[in-house]
Amino acid sequence: MKYIRHIAATLLCLTAIGAAAQQAVESAVKTLINSKSITNEIYSERRNPKTKAIVRSDRVFNFTDNKIASKIVEAIRKERDKASAFQMNSRPGNAIYKIVFDNDKGKYARYTLVQEGESSWMLSIIKTSGSKSGKHDSSMLIESDGNVFDTWYDFDNLGSLGELGNTKELYVNMGMSAEDAALLQQQQAEFVRQQTEFARQQGEFARLQGEFTKQKREYNKRQASEARKQAALARQQAAEARKQAAEVRKEAAVARQKAAKARQEAAVARQKAAQKRANSKSSSSSSSSNYYVTDDKGNSTYSVTYTRS
Repeated sequence: MKYIRHIAATLLCLTAIGAAAQQAVESAVKTLINSKSITNEIYSERRNPKTKAIVRSDRVFNFTDNKIASKIVEAIRKERDKASAFQMNSRPGNAIYKIVFDNDKGKYARYTLVQEGESSWMLSIIKTSGSKSGKHDSSMLIESDGNVFDTWYDFDNLGSLGELGNTKELYVNMGMSAEDAALLQQQQAEFVRQQTEFARQQGEFARLQGEFTKQKREYNKRQASEARKQAALARQQAAEARKQAAEVRKEAAVARQKAAKARQEAAVARQKAAQKRANSKSSSSSSSSNYYVTDDKGNSTYSVTYTRS
């Protein structure tokens, strides 16, 4: 990783068109390089075979820091009026920002920032210094999960595996030994094989991503349907609860009416009982009669009769 950092820092010194024009973007890139959010780096360079000066560099960073991504986006927006081309699509989760600096003299710089998920970003940087030399050395260093390997190849002239048979003769004609030419051809074939395998894996990954997206869409649809069912059930239960509450209130009202009627009947009963007692008391008045009774001998007796009803 330190070696890659050193190469990346060296590339910042590569002569580029209007350095001041893209100063904000380069500053944001330095922040990314010095951060710990990079999960993968791919770097390649092409040099002038005579001067050994770098005439082209290609870099790709995969990183996870949304704040750094925002800083790069801000820098791209800031420098757009100094650029020769600008493109953006700010769709959340799939945003794309591209800016190009070109002075029409072969000096060229292109920065492309792609969002691949909520916290997944890829930054691609391509720079050229304007060299038109067809003879050059190329190198590529790839770092991923701590594994580093070197591959030497020609970006422009490298074709399919079927085309590699002509490269050995070409390199021999350029003055390279047959042994070195054969080794270089073998390395190029391996690189093409790796690139083909990588493309296949990328296609498989895209297929799996598509399948996952489809399944997620179906899952969300099912979840939404279930949520609607639950909401309908909750409304039904609420309506049933209101109905039961109304029934309880109705039964309570009937019970109150019965209680009031019972109290009324009890009051009437008490009134009747009181009236009965009053009538009974008035009918139980007493009477008496006094008179004389004479027997056969002419004797008179005073008689008193008392009656209580």
